[in-house]
Amino acid sequence: MTGVDRTCHVYRTFVEQLSKEKYAVPILPYGNLWYCFLINSLSPQFIETRPELHPCRITVHLATHSFLLHDSYLIVNKPIRLSDDDLTTPVGRLNSSCQQKLYLAVDACELLTERVRKAMLLHLHSRVSL
Repeated sequence: MTGVDRTCHVYRTFVEQLSKEKYAVPILPYGNLWYCFLINSLSPQFIETRPELHPCRITVHLATHSFLLHDSYLIVNKPIRLSDDDLTTPVGRLNSSCQQKLYLAVDACELLTERVRKAMLLHLHSRVSL
């Protein structure tokens, strides 16, 4: 596990796989890496066109997250792995309401593997006020 608990903090980082800067939310430590979800300015068409996947999406509101430029979406269907070196520019933290919704979304999202989903829920359970 990494030295600092970064769970539910938000970091601006360059994501190699996407070749662009994104906001990343670390969820689960994994050796020297973190499983992270990304914040997107738009909800992906893949999620929008499938009502059964709507539970995999959380709205992150500008009104309660001053680092945002507009309301955005945290999509929990596909975590990426980032290192501590990737998570060096903190911009804020998800508020308690978003953290609760994150826990519920991870629990409900059928696209996560059962092993990763259970590990995330166990890790989040001790860090999120439910």
